Amino acid sequence: MKLATTPAEQRQWMTQWQYAAVALAEFRRFELQTLTEAGAWRQVEAVLSLAGHYPQPKDASGLVAQQA
Repeated sequence: MKLATTPAEQRQWMTQWQYAAVALAEFRRFELQTLTEAGAWRQVEAVLSLAGHYPQPKDASGLVAQQA
């Protein structure tokens, strides 16, 4: 990916993201308007199901044990 280095490229980049922000807001509004309670629960359950796929954090870093 090429970085926008000139002022003209930077303006074009900003314009592109401003249009994207509007489009994303419209899409989000549409998604929320068409969301059903059942659909919301499916999404919640999908997120909660990820909890078992990642290791639990350790209770301690082991630093105290190393100092002893």
